[in-house]
Amino acid sequence: MEAATLLDLPPQILREVMRLAANPRLLQASKQTGASAMQLSAHERTHALAECAAQAGRGRRALKAAARAGRADAVAALAAQGIVPGHKELLAAANAGQTQAAAALIQAAGRADPRIPLETLAAAAEAGNLRAVRTLIQAGARLVQWHLDAAARSGSAQLVRELLHAGLRPTENALWCATGTMNAKTLRLLRQAGAPPLSPAIMELVRQFSNCDEKEWARRTRALT
Repeated sequence: MEAATLLDLPPQILREVMRLAANPRLLQASKQTGASAMQLSAHERTHALAECAAQAGRGRRALKAAARAGRADAVAALAAQGIVPGHKELLAAANAGQTQAAAALIQAAGRADPRIPLETLAAAAEAGNLRAVRTLIQAGARLVQWHLDAAARSGSAQLVRELLHAGLRPTENALWCATGTMNAKTLRLLRQAGAPPLSPAIMELVRQFSNCDEKEWARRTRALT
């Protein structure tokens, strides 16, 4: 069964899915109460589907589908089944702007490996993915200084501005990272925010790798002064 449909099964199919998955807890509850699977609450159905997905080996696919659809309840249920979110699942929620699902993923991933949310945010920043970065921050992802370095490497002035407003400090390293694209707006923004100027040695190194003539180099570096 495809994971994308697993989270939204019609009630009449849910009972047969649970029987196929041989879910002892739910089947026993059904016998004791006389209730069918169709009469389970939305919360119970979500957890039943999570168990089915895990047992069928579709947990990660189901988790990604839940993340993209913004199903924070399904994310929590799948995490309770031992399905640990990774970068792909967290980015799926962030790219879709699903803040609540991203928050549930951050919480679940953080328990398994605190580096996952940090690295996912860094990857989104380096890709210049403003929507994903905003979603992850709103969802509670912790910001660290090297996230600004990653944003600077992307050359996105808007993203750098976002992280500066979020409280990250402009540093010489961030300015150095921004020289990779030599985006004048990004460089100027970092300098105006207080990033110290690059040392003459670093400036010379940047110039050597810039592969441009003196006139073009002078134009590019106006934002650095």
